[in-house]
Amino acid sequence: MIKQKIIKFLIENKVLVTPEIIEKIPDEGFNISLFYEKVLEHKDHITEELLLTIINDIIDTSLSIIDSSKVLDYEEEIEGRLKKFNIKLVENYIKDASKKDFKDFVSHYNKRFDYLSSILKNRAELEGVASISRLKNNFSSNKNSDTEQTKEKVAIIGMILEKGETKNGHTMLTIEDKSGQIKALISKKNEELQALSRDLMLDEVIGIVGSAGDDIILCESILFPDVPMSKPFKKSPEENYAVFISDTHIGSKMFKRKEFLKFIDWLNGEVGDENQKQISKKVKYLFIVGDLIEGIGIFPSQEQDVLIKDIYKQYEEACNILKLIRNDVCIIITPGNHDPMRIAEPQPMHYKDYAKKLYDMNNIVFVSSPSYLTINKTDNFEGIDILLYHGFSIPFYADSVPSIRKAGGQKRVDLVLNYLLQRRHLSPTHASTQFVPDPERDALVISRVPDIFATGHIHRVSVSNYKNVSCFNCSCWLSLTDYQVKNGIESQPCRAILVNLQTRANNILKFGYDENEEEYKNKKASN
Repeated sequence: MIKQKIIKFLIENKVLVTPEIIEKIPDEGFNISLFYEKVLEHKDHITEELLLTIINDIIDTSLSIIDSSKVLDYEEEIEGRLKKFNIKLVENYIKDASKKDFKDFVSHYNKRFDYLSSILKNRAELEGVASISRLKNNFSSNKNSDTEQTKEKVAIIGMILEKGETKNGHTMLTIEDKSGQIKALISKKNEELQALSRDLMLDEVIGIVGSAGDDIILCESILFPDVPMSKPFKKSPEENYAVFISDTHIGSKMFKRKEFLKFIDWLNGEVGDENQKQISKKVKYLFIVGDLIEGIGIFPSQEQDVLIKDIYKQYEEACNILKLIRNDVCIIITPGNHDPMRIAEPQPMHYKDYAKKLYDMNNIVFVSSPSYLTINKTDNFEGIDILLYHGFSIPFYADSVPSIRKAGGQKRVDLVLNYLLQRRHLSPTHASTQFVPDPERDALVISRVPDIFATGHIHRVSVSNYKNVSCFNCSCWLSLTDYQVKNGIESQPCRAILVNLQTRANNILKFGYDENEEEYKNKKASN
């Protein structure tokens, strides 16, 4: 079946291929969506050799991040609602936690390196890429040669192991691949490259093009895995809408219940002018991107903010509220750091033991964080692809990347999302978030380029576009707390992002007042 679909796809896109190439494709476990993406990315200059490279890269990097048997069980359990709402769960992480050792970390980082390298290798600038060990061997051969050597152009792909500054003010990187390490120098005279290098973080995978020095690369350009410029701006053939929110924190004393119920009234077509009511009736999907409930014991002195002090009752209250939403709206819910499960990413779906009543609702779909799903697919339209991630790593990059920090830090979350898409990873730096090493694949790699990338966590709203990817950071439904102030969060509560899937136009709808800036300053001063 997989091979038949691929043959049909290649014929439709006028890509000629021999039967021998098709035979290389396994009958099961092959990431067909990624194959389509890669072929379309290189459609104008595809060759059989490149096609074979794409197939082998997909096989070798073990792209499946799901426990397929459990996903199938869950998909079978909710088959009716997935079909009713035209949803395909593409990546939904539900592997069981298990004891990890050093080898798991090594394999985890190797898998990440392999996948991001496979993306970079498709860049024309890196056509002649060499391993570091081979490059260093060439350096040694050139040193032993009696002939005069010119500075050879070289290209490598590696992970940033170290970053520093020389006594003369140049930037020095230590780059590592599976074969070894090498230094790469970025001259202080190259202002454009220096500016780019200031934002480089440890552990990200990059490509470097430069000239060979004395056991060093004199860097001339830096390349990222990034989103391809050729990504289409997809639009659904029918007019319906999706709404994105997050961080409801149901169970907190600070939960803005009145405003959230007002939002539900709008969603049900009960408030607003006639045009607004017509639009609200066409809302088909509501995405809640993490922190559905307040949780318990999340941070010191949290008990002062908790209204409902029982996890089960917090979920019951969430069920009572979400039941008020009309039944023809599908509610897709990811976990967050306040929800009662492991904080380490990837986070699995909300635990059924706690959220049973929500699982029983026939218009709710639970997914992991991160997760990837497709909506509105038809015979003639491949659907809108959505990447959901609560966003636990966002504060780290807002505070640590110099250009983002200078531009406003967490107030410029759009720049953080651009940064992560450019790196094709949700948390490229070790310790930027807690994570569970997976020896089969790094689940925080952005393996598929989405049409919509939605996050939450920092209680601010943001809409932007990066290379035809709609980037949303979702608002919260919580009053400003002392803990938020201590962590530098200036919230923008009670906003919903409305997206017309037919045009991809978006609007921010406001259902409550802003937190007073003076109130934030006063609370900050008192803390």
